[in-house]
Parts: sequence; structure tokens; C-alpha cells
Amino acid sequence: MIPVPALFLHIQKTAGTAVVRTVSGYYEKVVSHLDYHGCRPDDLDRTDFVSGHFGYGFARELMPSRYCFTFLRDPVERVLSFYYHCRRSDPGQYPVYRLAREKSLDEFLDLALEQPQVMSYVWNHQTWQLACGWGNRDGRYIVDYDPEQMITDARDHLAEFDYIGFTETLDRDMAVILERLKITLSAGIPRINAGGARPRPEDLPSSTRSRLRRITEMDQMLVDHARSLRRSRGR
Repeated sequence: MIPVPALFLHIQKTAGTAVVRTVSGYYEKVVSHLDYHGCRPDDLDRTDFVSGHFGYGFARELMPSRYCFTFLRDPVERVLSFYYHCRRSDPGQYPVYRLAREKSLDEFLDLALEQPQVMSYVWNHQTWQLACGWGNRDGRYIVDYDPEQMITDARDHLAEFDYIGFTETLDRDMAVILERLKITLSAGIPRINAGGARPRPEDLPSSTRSRLRRITEMDQMLVDHARSLRRSRGR
């Protein structure tokens, strides 16, 4: 059976690599991760499975003809996962990896409030990607967006997706998505790119927890809205 054409908006550190690895092998033409760089959305019209670290601003033109889904994650957990992923990665690959190696967690979180180079990866990143995000054709950057408009747009755009999954319920959500894509797995869902040992949020100093709440406030609102949207769709 030929799978249903699909678009997966892959937000970093939301178990997206496992999703892509699970699904992409069933399609003939696939774009994932950073493959979309240098492409316009209409360049991918004939691509069966489109995924990547792009935002809604890139995805929107490709959505009408595909089953569209994304995954969200507890915002604090996502930021911690991203920071420790950067610290384990090659510092020469991206500037944000180097900064994570050089900075303590608190220093890195402070940079997310003042340095655009870090902000777009960390400060309310899930909201940014659903409002407009990387790869948008308007040339908008996160610092150009009014925060109130950003959360409003992200909430509105989330409603356009056929399914919203959560990292915390990956297996259950993937079962639904795979059924709708008409894919029958030959093996289980892999655990790929999983983070190593890191502190739990509750074990961090109160000053660090305060920083984390401050830079994820809109993301928490978005996740709460997504859960409400899921419940209303379920009914």
C-alpha cells in the first residue's frame, strides 16, 4: 500500500529524528532535517514525505495536499535537552554548539534573551516555529516578531495540523499517525539522538528554574493550548 503524502514540521529535540527514521523508509521521495535548505516550497511539490527544521512560514504552501503533523514537548525539558545536546556536539559545526560548550547553563539561558544567534533556538522556540519560523519566505526573524502576535499566530496555525503529537506520548501518538498514513511498521519506533545524563528541572537551583520559566512562557501556553485542542478534537 502506498503511504499517504505527509508533512512533518520537525521541531528540534521533540523526538523528531525517531519520527523521521520510522516513517521515511516507506516513501520513495523524502526530504528531512536540513535538506530543505536552498529549496523553495514549490520545489518539493513532488516529494512524498517532507520534513525538516523549518517553520510554518515554509511549510504552509505544502500543507494543503498532505497529511500534516508535528510534535511538541514540555518546554523546559526541551531547552535542557537542547543545551546538553549542544554541549555533546562538535563545537565547530555550529556557533550555538560552541557557545553551549563555553557557557554555563545560566549564562546560556541569559544569552537566549539577548543574542539572536541563540534566541531562535531557545527562547520560546516551539512558538516561533509554529508562528513563522526558520525558512520563511518573508525573511522574518524572531526578533522582528511582536511576542503577543507570535503566540496568537502559533495557536492559530496549530489548528491547521491534522495531528499534534507530544514527545511524552510518542509511541501512542505515532500509532495514530502511522494508521492515518497507511503505514504498517516492520519494527518498533527507534530511540535516536536521545540525550545523555543531565539534571532534572526540579534539581536545578531556583534561579535557573526561574530563567527557564522566563524563556519558555509562551511555549508553555502553546503546549497547554495544544493539549486543549487535542481534547476538543477527541470529543
